[in-house]
Amino acid sequence: MNEGNYPTIATAVSAKHWYSWTSEYVLRDKFRWANEPHLQDLIPLETKPGKIVPPEGKWQPRLIIGHNVGFDRAFVKEQYLTQGTQLRFLDTMSMHIAICGQTSFQRLLYKASGKGSHRKEVIEHANKQKLFNRASSEEWKKISGMNNLSDVFQLHCGEEPLEKSKRDIFVEGTMADVRDQFQELMTYCASDVRATKKVFTKLWPEFQERFPHPVTLAGMLEMGSAYLPLNSAWPRYIQQANSTYDEMQRELKKLLMNLADEACLLLQDEEYKNDPWLWDLDWSTSAYKLKKNGSAASISVDPFEETDTDLYPFPDRLKCEEGEVAVEEYRRVVRKVYATASRVPKNPTFMPGYPVWYKDLCPRPNEPDFYPGPSNISTQSRVTPKLMRLTWEGFPVHYDDKHGWGYLVPHQEELSEVEQELRNQEGPEQKEEAKFPLQAFLEFLKQSKPEECSNLSCSHSTIDVLNTQFDENAMDLHEKLQHWDTAMQGKPKKKKKFEHTGVGPYNIGIPGVRFYKIPHKDGEHNRVGNPLARDYLMRSEDGTLKTSTGSHANRALVLGRMCSYWKNNQKRIMGQMCVWLNKSELDRTVTRHVDYEVDGLYGAIIPRIVTAGTITRRAVEPTWLTASNAYKDRIGSELKSMIQSPPGYHFVGADVDSQELWIAAVLGDAYFMREHGCTALGWMTLQGNKSDKTDLHSKTAEIAEISRDHAKVLNYGRIYGAGQTFAERLLQQFNPQLSDQEAKLKAANMYKQTKGQRNESFMFNALESVANSETPVTPVLGCRISKALEPRYVLDDFLTSRVNWVVQSSAVDYLHLMLVCMRWLLSSPTTGGIKGRFCVSIHDEVRYLVASPDRYRAALALQVTNLFVRAMFTHRLGMQDLPQ
Repeated sequence: MNEGNYPTIATAVSAKHWYSWTSEYVLRDKFRWANEPHLQDLIPLETKPGKIVPPEGKWQPRLIIGHNVGFDRAFVKEQYLTQGTQLRFLDTMSMHIAICGQTSFQRLLYKASGKGSHRKEVIEHANKQKLFNRASSEEWKKISGMNNLSDVFQLHCGEEPLEKSKRDIFVEGTMADVRDQFQELMTYCASDVRATKKVFTKLWPEFQERFPHPVTLAGMLEMGSAYLPLNSAWPRYIQQANSTYDEMQRELKKLLMNLADEACLLLQDEEYKNDPWLWDLDWSTSAYKLKKNGSAASISVDPFEETDTDLYPFPDRLKCEEGEVAVEEYRRVVRKVYATASRVPKNPTFMPGYPVWYKDLCPRPNEPDFYPGPSNISTQSRVTPKLMRLTWEGFPVHYDDKHGWGYLVPHQEELSEVEQELRNQEGPEQKEEAKFPLQAFLEFLKQSKPEECSNLSCSHSTIDVLNTQFDENAMDLHEKLQHWDTAMQGKPKKKKKFEHTGVGPYNIGIPGVRFYKIPHKDGEHNRVGNPLARDYLMRSEDGTLKTSTGSHANRALVLGRMCSYWKNNQKRIMGQMCVWLNKSELDRTVTRHVDYEVDGLYGAIIPRIVTAGTITRRAVEPTWLTASNAYKDRIGSELKSMIQSPPGYHFVGADVDSQELWIAAVLGDAYFMREHGCTALGWMTLQGNKSDKTDLHSKTAEIAEISRDHAKVLNYGRIYGAGQTFAERLLQQFNPQLSDQEAKLKAANMYKQTKGQRNESFMFNALESVANSETPVTPVLGCRISKALEPRYVLDDFLTSRVNWVVQSSAVDYLHLMLVCMRWLLSSPTTGGIKGRFCVSIHDEVRYLVASPDRYRAALALQVTNLFVRAMFTHRLGMQDLPQ
């Protein structure tokens, strides 16, 4: 709500009763000291108000069922207690996604159904179906749908969509709004509960049928109990990140404004016409316009009679040199100027004399937060890359209305009058009002790229090429072109010395150059909207994208990179609901520890996890489950390290090394000979280790001369069906300086050394045998694929998604097995009981919060868990042993 993260009302239903809860802030208008709630402001489900222990003295196993219930869980009081409870949450949205959810591409097609969509992805998909004559079906659209409660209710229960207009009050309203519409809002909540119960009644039998192993359900319940402890480092992190970001943003703004001011000076003597970046901006200006006639009363006013003469002081210089004559001349000029006051228009011309592009960056004086100068400029402004004189691989960047951002490259042919006429015949004409400064462009390239551009020139004339005795004025264009072709046949063509990473070349109507599109991460058919976006941070780090001149521009590029993480994540991070606990609400293990600080802050965040947010049943959460590692030059990127254990506790965790790679390899081994390492990929996966740099990722990185992180991306692409062409393209993305031939040789060498001469057919055959079966299920826990991808509903369509599902959904089986096994070991009498709870799983990592005395036994439990899970995998695949 606008007033903070306070719960207002809640409803629930059991087999026998209806329940409701109302916040004290709704019942009466109480003053709130902060936007964040305290523990006692939250919904109590297991304890009485003011208490943190259950009435019976022992936590009872209970289950809460809801749609997107991870959101509701964040407002439950007992979930913030350090020791945890036996309450678990089951999400009907996750059940729906697992049973009949759609891929992101299917959702796009689903939304476009019946609308005659002109989206490129939809049209390309239809064309591919026709080109490869694939059998496809639209039946999947009838048995699947969107994930919101209204659509899920309509799909599974066949009733009318729910009325959701009242929901906006909980998002944008105030406590007073809730108070005024209390009955309507309580009815709205109750109708959602009723719909959720009906949805669960329909989904539960089908969920049991499609996911028969109890570990799947238990793993989802355990994943839904995630817990992130915090201390005083959290508010300090927020404050420091904000202050550093604001300081750097001010510096960045000032630098960009200076660049705009410096560029504006090129209007003098039309110097901009010789700038390869700024030549095509709108340099037109507006004159200051006065009204034609002023009022007679205003004209007759004498400023020297009506006002104090001190307001118009007489220059001392004129007094000394000219005397009374100069005084009269001075007064005459002042009277003349003063007489024009009545001609000043009510709405005067905005910034007369300044070019249009500069005025677009300047706010008007009546705008809120007005600041003089081009203060509207930012790294998102279309003009900014030009003002920074950005280059891609040393070539000036340029924006084209059709192709987006790219860069200009000299056309590798002799530039002459005849060629100019020929180019005008084959391509669009260049606009007369903005002529490209070809000579300045070539001079710049000769300095920035001397090796590639040393032989460029634009001084060749027609006579140089044809004959000194040739009278070109006596020929028409057709005759000139005939002579041109004859003359050029005997001239050797120059070989290209530079392989461009951009997409092109395109003729965009600029004489003497060609345009290359900056590569887009989603393919060559997409346009780049901003080369300063976060997708191109790596390119600014490796030097592919850089500024050509000036310390201001270089500093601006560095600042943009440093601010990128916080700029993109600030809203999500600051929107996290943190609940701080006082001493009486903390576990005694915390308060009795020697490191406990009475004045310290101790609390927690409950991540709002969707336990099966994709068709592969991967958990989804926008902030914590996607958190990256820290970068020293990224403000706020140390987010993960802000999750810190309270006194008396330690984090115990593990990273399952190359999890999906091992799963794909062992599936191939089982398909071939049911022997570990019997395939090339299986052998490479087993041998070596990360610490010695002999594992598959390290060896791939060494062979391809890329980083290990890049090698992981490449190897995972391989297990999802990408071939050598994909590897070549990826290598060029990692190193834009690679030519096509070099990338091809590196990719071929990498494949040869990591899998031998034959392809990885055993693994792919194993994956495709599952994906193409009548009812695809994971090999270990027997979980069925979403109905929206089952062959009977899609026929031959979406094969890549089905193959990917086999590996990724098996990885979720692996995670669920780990979570359930660890839960059993933590609570088993055999281990003597380990005081700990699940915290979070990020990618292939798991983290547990464990009481300090039990941390070593918890670490052993993780090792045992990993052994048990791998044994389970290999056993279900028909192999009765594990490699050493």
